[in-house]
Amino acid sequence: MLNSLVILFVAINAVLAALIGGHLDAWIPSGHEPQRLKQQISPEKIRLVGRSGSTVAPAAANSVAPAPAVVQAVAADAVACIELGDFSATEANRLQTAFAAFMPPDRLARRRVSDPSSFMVYIPSQGDKESADRKSGELRRLGVSDFYVMQTDGELRYAISLGIFKTRVAADAHLAELVKKGVRSGRITGRGDNPTKVAFQLRGLDKEAVAAAIKLAGTEQRDCASL
Repeated sequence: MLNSLVILFVAINAVLAALIGGHLDAWIPSGHEPQRLKQQISPEKIRLVGRSGSTVAPAAANSVAPAPAVVQAVAADAVACIELGDFSATEANRLQTAFAAFMPPDRLARRRVSDPSSFMVYIPSQGDKESADRKSGELRRLGVSDFYVMQTDGELRYAISLGIFKTRVAADAHLAELVKKGVRSGRITGRGDNPTKVAFQLRGLDKEAVAAAIKLAGTEQRDCASL
């Protein structure tokens, strides 16, 4: 009886030793062998599957996410700069308060504007009296008699005035008539200043904000002048 127990004990120990040593892997797979470790899931091999079934590669750790589509659309649609004007000080203050409701303050700038009080149609300076006299003779031959040679100092000395008008529209119309007669060198310049007014410059706004600003201002947009 004792001998049988000893033999059984020795046999059990031998089986345990063989199992631990991996000698029985062919019949009893082990949960701790190197091969099992190698078969574990590798993080770099993970692929995400979307609802449509397509495979999506994971984003790299240092990659930068693309900007949202809405932000890109606004940036592409932005208007560089427009100017609205001209307004009295009271009108400008009212409009600036209204603009502040839908645009950041750094997108809005005020510009002081001085309008001419009159407009002169003229031919630029001829340089000296003799040249001005020759030009005067040419004008008479073209049938133009309402003019005078300017004797003022500065860049208008020996220029020839062809008429002074209260509005730019009237000056434009007179110059057009002179062109029909053959006067090709006529120009228009502003004279004097009306009370200072205010123009607004709007920068980097999307088209919807620009449209809202134009509607509030009740005027047409124009290119931005230098501040």
